[in-house]
Amino acid sequence: MADAIYPLGKDHLLKKDIDVEVDDLKIVLVSSAYTYNAAHEDEEDLSGILAESAAFQATVSAGVLDFPDVTISGLDTGETCAAYILYMDTGTPATSWLIAYKDSAAELPLAGVTGIDVQLTVNGSGFFTL
Repeated sequence: MADAIYPLGKDHLLKKDIDVEVDDLKIVLVSSAYTYNAAHEDEEDLSGILAESAAFQATVSAGVLDFPDVTISGLDTGETCAAYILYMDTGTPATSWLIAYKDSAAELPLAGVTGIDVQLTVNGSGFFTL
């Protein structure tokens, strides 16, 4: 699967259910147990979750979504991250909307090492462009 913006995530962005500059966003690391599905909408649809970031906000300029580099703790030895997923965290999985799926980052697949944080460095051109 190539990188994708979830179709229902696009709906939530366009309907202003998600405000990336105000709402809490997170990155979740998933194993190959998760398969991207365009019909997935919220955190309840995810499987193979290995670790997640602290909350952050993004910026938008000229249709490009960008955010500061993110540190993620908890990817342990023997675990392999196959993809990153960006989502809006409400604290309730059924309303935590999925936004984007990325499995093309140069460091993927990423093997975990207990006690070593994962640093997600966002490309200079942003995380994605609408």
